[in-house]
Amino acid sequence: MSAGADRLAAAGVALSSLRSTWSSTAEWVPAAAPRRVVSTTGAGDAATAGLLYGLAHGTGIRRATRLAAHFAAANIEGRRPSPEEAGRWAAELTAAGLD
Repeated sequence: MSAGADRLAAAGVALSSLRSTWSSTAEWVPAAAPRRVVSTTGAGDAATAGLLYGLAHGTGIRRATRLAAHFAAANIEGRRPSPEEAGRWAAELTAAGLD
């Protein structure tokens, strides 16, 4: 669940500009299943990176949260997603009608 419009407005330029579309939004995000489990260490940080990737690329909250799940799954598999892979995931999510 995202913060309210007032809190997003006070969070800086990047989040302030999204306050009308991201404020007080609750989103259920299905896990992106890893193909193998190497380690869960850093999965939360990877999810944050995926969310920030989506934010930096101007996606809506639905696509950004699902990108977060993909980044976390890649981390669990023991790899770091490349910019090309992240772009492919974003395109697949767009084609699936998310955002």
